[in-house]
Amino acid sequence: MLVQITPDLTSQLVGTFVFGAVWMGFVSLVAYFLFYRRDRLYQWAVLSVLGLFGTWTLAWFYKILSLVFVNEWSYAVFQFGEMNLLVGLSGFIYTRFSTTASARFRWIFGGGCLLLLVGILAMTLQSKELMVLFRLGRIGIQINLLLICWGAITNQSDKTSGWLMGVSLLIVLFLESQMLWAYGAHPGFALFVPMPIWVPFGSSAAHLLTIIVQLARYHSTTRRQLTSRTEEVVRLLEDKRVLLEQQNARLVEEVSKRTADLERSNLAKVKLFSIISHDLRSPLVSLRNSLNLVHQKNLSQNDFADLVQRITQHIQRLSSSLDNLLQWSMSQLDEIRSRPAPLELRETIDDILELAEEATQQKGLFVFNNVPYELLAFADENQVRTILRNLIDNAIKFTPIGGHLSIRAEHDSESVTVCVEDSGTGMTAQQLSTLFSAAASRRGTNGEQGIGLGMRLCFDLAQRNGGSLAVESAPGEGTCVRLTLPLALDLAEQVV
Repeated sequence: MLVQITPDLTSQLVGTFVFGAVWMGFVSLVAYFLFYRRDRLYQWAVLSVLGLFGTWTLAWFYKILSLVFVNEWSYAVFQFGEMNLLVGLSGFIYTRFSTTASARFRWIFGGGCLLLLVGILAMTLQSKELMVLFRLGRIGIQINLLLICWGAITNQSDKTSGWLMGVSLLIVLFLESQMLWAYGAHPGFALFVPMPIWVPFGSSAAHLLTIIVQLARYHSTTRRQLTSRTEEVVRLLEDKRVLLEQQNARLVEEVSKRTADLERSNLAKVKLFSIISHDLRSPLVSLRNSLNLVHQKNLSQNDFADLVQRITQHIQRLSSSLDNLLQWSMSQLDEIRSRPAPLELRETIDDILELAEEATQQKGLFVFNNVPYELLAFADENQVRTILRNLIDNAIKFTPIGGHLSIRAEHDSESVTVCVEDSGTGMTAQQLSTLFSAAASRRGTNGEQGIGLGMRLCFDLAQRNGGSLAVESAPGEGTCVRLTLPLALDLAEQVV
């Protein structure tokens, strides 16, 4: 059966305008999809607009311009375009709000293909009932899509897009029901039935606007997400850069520290070898010579006593030097540990002076211990003994015969200061400036020799006990060394 369509001027103008809009939208979407956004949502959008483009191309040629006669096969192409539009719109909505991998979408896709066969069969058999069934099936698919939009609204996944898509689908559903009503009210079978022009135009416009608006929102959302992720990546990269810089700084600091430790260890090793090879060798040579004299049979009683006294002095100095060397070596290797405890200073100084009594008597020194009894310092006993022994030995060493050596103490609420003062040769400003750093030793007033580590060791041990060491001296005016240590509190206060 052949049907001739006679269009009116209004239909031609409106139809041509809509056809142009659909054509431009389709070309723009395809170009954007091919060159910029090849994702799943744009694939379904292109498929849907392709169906809309196909139906309006046929409608423009056949129904609006009436250039040829409409036959059954051309209408089959028209039906294919309609179902292409609906299936593409379904994939678009499922991709936007759900997933095309769901069984529900597979049923819709299969139902769309089945509806296409129903439409072709209705056209072939010219069955009004099958045509109505075809339209009802389209409405059923659109209702399903409307439920998907409602799910997006209620689940708060994308409420605004769900509302926009739902309103558009309601408009399409209303216009689709108008088409169904027109086909149902028309007597007999017809490929095209008379209906108001706004029905097909409105349905096409609703489809097109729905896709355009949703693509615009999708583009805006993904752009914001991309911007947010880009900012997050930039922030993570910046954090990583800062972390790497911190790690590099720590590594540089660690390398510098290790290098400094190695340099200090090398210097300590060089100094240690120098002391062993020279400073300790000299007392041993003197001791050996003295022992050789012991084997002589012709020594008088007085010579023998002097020789024994000299050997004793050599042994004491050698023992003191070895003790200083051992503690200095441990301090250089950072293996020395301070164990502070209340320490009675007067008793400690008396013990040291008793050991040094022979040296003081030999020089005829006047020694005064004015440190009050029961004055307690809070420090390591062995380390404080080492400090005081070196200070007293130095005072004896550099004080001439008949000089004096006095030891006194003063304290405040937090610290106690022990002053070791002598009437010796004193030191120049140059010697004072290098006292705690230089390793050179000086001979005493009777030729006494040291290893040049005493004051450096005392300074280090004082700091390890939370104290300090200060020296006041001038050439020919003697020397005063001040050892400051934490003051020990009463036992009850220390327990608290």
